[in-house]
Amino acid sequence: MQISIKERFKHIVESLTFILSILLFLSFFGNYFHVFELLTHFTFQYVFLFLMSFVFFALCKDKKWISISCIGLFICLIDVIPWYLPSNNLVKTHKMDVFIANVNTANYNYQKVIEQIKNKDAQIVGLVEVSIIWLDKIKEIESIYPYHYKYPRGDNFGLALYSKHPILDPSIVFFGKSMAPSIVATIKHKKDLKFILTHTLPPISKNYAKRRNDHLKDMAKYSKDKLKLIIGGDFNLTMYSKDYKNFISTSGLKNSRKGFGILPSWGPFLLSIPIDHLLTSKDFNTNKIEILEDNGSDHYPVYAKLSYN
Repeated sequence: MQISIKERFKHIVESLTFILSILLFLSFFGNYFHVFELLTHFTFQYVFLFLMSFVFFALCKDKKWISISCIGLFICLIDVIPWYLPSNNLVKTHKMDVFIANVNTANYNYQKVIEQIKNKDAQIVGLVEVSIIWLDKIKEIESIYPYHYKYPRGDNFGLALYSKHPILDPSIVFFGKSMAPSIVATIKHKKDLKFILTHTLPPISKNYAKRRNDHLKDMAKYSKDKLKLIIGGDFNLTMYSKDYKNFISTSGLKNSRKGFGILPSWGPFLLSIPIDHLLTSKDFNTNKIEILEDNGSDHYPVYAKLSYN
């Protein structure tokens, strides 16, 4: 008996929905296999895929696959919806705006980055993946930011911190057993603010994933119960990851995205995910946060207006 085109297409959608369900299921074992942890980062994309499959099977009146799609959609929405719920964004007494960008060492669009920094005119600028060449090419911003602390490297883990306010006691810290450095400094503002610029290792192997997680665990312990603290940089993981959730649980910090949406910062359009973060202690409010336009890097800059008492 010949199968109709409609039935063939339905079988294809069933197969794709089954594969999607398996990927979602495997993502819950990310703590045991680093490859499965990578699957958690596309939860936002899963929402749309499960939603499309739900609509398709609803039109087909297939109760079994409607149920499967609904379950997958519900599980994913648990991690997505809270980021869109209103948060406490009241402006407090003292204002502080921050610009964070992974410029990508191999990116040569120096002028675009300079333009973005000048246009936003943030009080603090943190740049990740800077080399000696990068620092030389953007040297003109030092006329705007008289205080700076730079740690260029030949690999992808150079850092540079620029500020309109005095930078006190800056140092390079290697959290955990990571090979990736972080800048830890005090910014002399209305009140002294602790600022950490960080870049964790990408989880491209089991060893790198473990080092990234050790980095996060140690940084979480350092941050625990601290006030007037801001951490910005490339974390190489999304908010859906259990490792991220453990970091937030231990540190007590909050993500500036809360109440503003997912705001993806890395990757091509349909696969874009939020791995560049700006975290603060509980005494900060986020009054505005945005992901800026393409500047030639594979990451998009993060700009936020914060306030504290």
